[in-house]
Amino acid sequence: MDSPFSISDDKKTGFVIAQKEYFEQECVMRTIGLYVDSFFINFYPHDEFSIKIEINNKNKEEITTDFLKGFMNNLIDTQIRLDVEKEFSAIRDKIVSQAFLSATKK
Repeated sequence: MDSPFSISDDKKTGFVIAQKEYFEQECVMRTIGLYVDSFFINFYPHDEFSIKIEINNKNKEEITTDFLKGFMNNLIDTQIRLDVEKEFSAIRDKIVSQAFLSATKK
Protein backbone atom coordinates (compact mmCIF):
# COMPACT_ATOMS: atom_id res chain seq x y z
CA MET A 1 0.00 0.00 0.00
CA ASP A 2 1.20 3.51 -0.79
CA SER A 3 1.97 5.94 1.99
CA PRO A 4 -0.83 8.41 2.77
CA PHE A 5 1.84 11.13 3.14
CA SER A 6 3.78 13.08 0.55
CA ILE A 7 5.75 16.31 0.45
CA SER A 8 6.41 18.61 -2.48
CA ASP A 9 9.95 18.81 -3.86
CA ASP A 10 10.49 22.22 -2.20
CA LYS A 11 9.22 20.78 1.12
CA LYS A 12 6.77 23.69 1.49
CA THR A 13 3.60 21.65 0.91
CA GLY A 14 2.56 18.43 2.57
CA PHE A 15 -0.24 16.12 1.49
CA VAL A 16 -2.29 13.64 3.48
CA ILE A 17 -4.65 11.17 1.83
CA ALA A 18 -7.59 10.36 4.12
CA GLN A 19 -9.93 7.48 3.35
CA LYS A 20 -13.63 8.44 3.44
CA GLU A 21 -14.36 5.00 4.85
CA TYR A 22 -12.57 5.94 8.08
CA PHE A 23 -12.87 9.73 8.33
CA GLU A 24 -16.15 11.57 8.01
CA GLN A 25 -16.41 15.19 6.89
CA GLU A 26 -16.96 16.53 10.41
CA CYS A 27 -13.76 14.84 11.54
CA VAL A 28 -11.74 16.44 8.76
CA MET A 29 -13.24 19.88 9.44
CA ARG A 30 -12.61 19.69 13.20
CA THR A 31 -9.04 18.54 12.67
CA ILE A 32 -8.32 21.27 10.14
CA GLY A 33 -9.68 23.75 12.67
CA LEU A 34 -6.84 22.81 15.01
CA TYR A 35 -4.28 23.97 12.43
CA VAL A 36 -5.72 27.03 10.68
CA ASP A 37 -3.86 29.53 12.85
CA SER A 38 -0.48 28.35 11.57
CA PHE A 39 -1.24 26.63 8.25
CA PHE A 40 -3.07 27.18 4.98
CA ILE A 41 -5.10 24.04 4.39
CA ASN A 42 -7.07 22.92 1.36
CA PHE A 43 -8.83 19.64 0.76
CA TYR A 44 -10.41 18.14 -2.30
CA PRO A 45 -11.41 14.74 -3.71
CA HIS A 46 -8.46 12.50 -4.45
CA ASP A 47 -10.51 9.66 -5.87
CA GLU A 48 -13.87 8.04 -5.23
CA PHE A 49 -12.79 6.72 -1.82
CA SER A 50 -10.50 9.41 -0.41
CA ILE A 51 -9.74 13.08 -0.04
CA LYS A 52 -6.41 14.86 -0.35
CA ILE A 53 -5.52 17.39 2.32
CA GLU A 54 -2.92 19.97 1.28
CA ILE A 55 -1.02 21.75 4.05
CA ASN A 56 1.25 24.81 3.74
CA ASN A 57 2.99 26.44 6.69
CA LYS A 58 2.06 30.15 6.92
CA ASN A 59 5.58 31.05 8.03
CA LYS A 60 7.08 29.25 4.99
CA GLU A 61 8.91 26.61 7.08
CA GLU A 62 9.35 23.15 5.65
CA ILE A 63 6.71 20.48 6.18
CA THR A 64 8.07 17.19 7.54
CA THR A 65 6.76 13.64 7.39
CA ASP A 66 6.59 13.62 11.19
CA PHE A 67 4.30 16.64 11.07
CA LEU A 68 2.03 14.86 8.56
CA LYS A 69 1.98 11.78 10.79
CA GLY A 70 0.93 14.00 13.70
CA PHE A 71 -1.83 15.46 11.55
CA MET A 72 -3.03 11.93 10.75
CA ASN A 73 -2.97 11.04 14.44
CA ASN A 74 -5.17 14.05 15.12
CA LEU A 75 -7.57 12.86 12.39
CA ILE A 76 -7.73 9.45 14.06
CA ASP A 77 -8.21 10.97 17.52
CA THR A 78 -10.97 13.26 16.29
CA GLN A 79 -12.80 10.44 14.54
CA ILE A 80 -12.63 8.28 17.67
CA ARG A 81 -14.06 11.16 19.71
CA LEU A 82 -16.90 11.60 17.22
CA ASP A 83 -17.66 7.87 17.28
CA VAL A 84 -17.72 7.79 21.08
CA GLU A 85 -19.85 10.96 21.14
CA LYS A 86 -22.41 9.32 18.88
CA GLU A 87 -22.40 6.05 20.77
CA PHE A 88 -22.86 7.56 24.22
CA SER A 89 -24.77 10.78 23.51
CA ALA A 90 -28.12 9.24 24.50
CA ILE A 91 -26.67 8.08 27.82
CA ARG A 92 -25.06 11.49 28.43
CA ASP A 93 -28.34 13.27 27.64
CA LYS A 94 -30.19 11.01 30.09
CA ILE A 95 -27.66 11.69 32.86
CA VAL A 96 -27.81 15.44 32.28
CA SER A 97 -31.61 15.50 32.24
CA GLN A 98 -31.71 13.48 35.48
CA ALA A 99 -29.20 15.81 37.10
CA PHE A 100 -31.23 18.88 36.19
CA LEU A 101 -34.46 17.16 37.17
CA SER A 102 -33.21 16.60 40.70
CA ALA A 103 -31.90 20.17 40.85
CA THR A 104 -35.27 21.65 39.88
CA LYS A 105 -37.08 19.60 42.56
CA LYS A 106 -35.08 21.30 45.32
